Amino acid sequence: MLAMIMCADNPSDGEIKISKSEFRERLIQLPPSSKLVIKIIEDDGPQSFSELRKKSLLPERTLENSIKKLKRYELIHVVDNLQTTNQKIYIIDIV
Repeated sequence: MLAMIMCADNPSDGEIKISKSEFRERLIQLPPSSKLVIKIIEDDGPQSFSELRKKSLLPERTLENSIKKLKRYELIHVVDNLQTTNQKIYIIDIV
């Protein structure tokens, strides 16, 4: 199984495939709050910030920091919500 992530350094390359083991190695380095966010997205699919906040019960600042770390480690990517233009959706693609 491969995880699909967006390449932050070179967007023209599109998506990069990393192995499940590489995905896990990156995730191991992160705090439990980040792991919880990944678990919610894996189980429930793409989520908005407010949905992640309700499901995780994390304080807002902790959730913001978790999302920043996940983006830095290229474990999630962000897309605009097509229904609400001012809302972002956080996604992890596992193929």
